[in-house]
Amino acid sequence: MLLMQQPALLLLDEPAAGMTDHETMQLAELLNKLADIIRDRFRIERMIKSLTGQNRMSAWVVCSIPPFLAVFMFLREREMMNDMLGDPVGRGMLAVALVLEILGILVFRKLIKVHI
Repeated sequence: MLLMQQPALLLLDEPAAGMTDHETMQLAELLNKLADIIRDRFRIERMIKSLTGQNRMSAWVVCSIPPFLAVFMFLREREMMNDMLGDPVGRGMLAVALVLEILGILVFRKLIKVHI
């Protein structure tokens, strides 16, 4: 049963009942080591996130260029885009471009994700 919790101290009620002083000290050391390991893991995750920030931003920029370019071309050259959407070959090209864009996003996600 948990009585009180602070960042540096965790008091347990029943799990330590009936233990010798030596066993209680070993339990305290074990819990402190576990807390240190968890803190280190969070620290490493934050460090990795900060180190991969530039790559994540690059991935966002690279993956957002084709949709913005498509919207720009549709607004600037509406007739050409209407011809492309009307032709089966044009629709096929756009479908292939969409599939490759999604594949590129998945590859970027796989490259940037770091497991610890």
